[in-house]
Amino acid sequence: MNKCFLHSSFFNIPSLCEYFISNGVNINTVDCNRNTALHYAAKYNSSLSAEFLISQGIDVNLKNKPMNETPIHVAAIHNNVEVLEVLISHGANINGIILIGKTIFHVAAIHNSVDVVKSLISHGVDINTKDKLNGETVLHYAIQNKNKDLAEFLISSGANINEKNINGETPLLLAANHETNEFAELLISHGADINAKDKYGNGVLHYVARGSSVKMMEYFISQGADINAKNEYGNTPLFTAEESIIKGFFESFVTHGADINAKNKRGQTVLFKLTLYQEQNKAIFLITHGADMKAVDENGQTLLHCAAKANKKVI
Repeated sequence: MNKCFLHSSFFNIPSLCEYFISNGVNINTVDCNRNTALHYAAKYNSSLSAEFLISQGIDVNLKNKPMNETPIHVAAIHNNVEVLEVLISHGANINGIILIGKTIFHVAAIHNSVDVVKSLISHGVDINTKDKLNGETVLHYAIQNKNKDLAEFLISSGANINEKNINGETPLLLAANHETNEFAELLISHGADINAKDKYGNGVLHYVARGSSVKMMEYFISQGADINAKNEYGNTPLFTAEESIIKGFFESFVTHGADINAKNKRGQTVLFKLTLYQEQNKAIFLITHGADMKAVDENGQTLLHCAAKANKKVI
């Protein structure tokens, strides 16, 4: 009978729930994952059943297992605004945190529940609140989920466009990482810092250099991104682009102004790396564009030493 009671909340027919309660079922009975009838009502947007269950004393903040989700978390996951409003009006905790350190607000954004996000903001949720795991805001999630409608709404509602997560990444850096040009344009048009860096000193062009988008690289440069910005290791984006297997991608950084003789903290230029890893074609390209063949690193090592380590003839 307990199982039937739990499932009765699917149908949004309060009298059905009442039948089981009148026949002795504990209103706070749970399934094997500690979901109550109110969790089920929240999942299926059964607002009438939710109202009735609450009036009969069901616990609106009971957590399930293993995620510690309350009914309002479930409503957020499924973008069920009607039942969400019922739960809020009866004291549901809108700032409750689930097992992975995320609030209802974060859960809604992760699941692209735009209507729930809007509702929660109208109820006073801090639009810039960060999750406990990665320090990310809902705008970070919107960018990662490629949800433009949500991103636009959040920006228009006052979200901090330059907020950083635990790795120092702004939404723009995430857009660069995911190679989503339209999101980069959206963020920059609303004042995103084009030269923001993560906690390792990487900028947008370091992120782009990991991928393959010449178009995004050109866009960032046109917006003022520093193509020779150095990270904490002294590496410019060109050092990262060297690893690309996309034909012409590395070379495009050079043709757009990358300093081919820039040195990292070890005193090495990109040509050292190319020589060590036997990237002959790219090395020849740099040499024909003026790479310093006489460069010496902090240990007094030359390109000849690198070639010897790689057991190759000097190019």
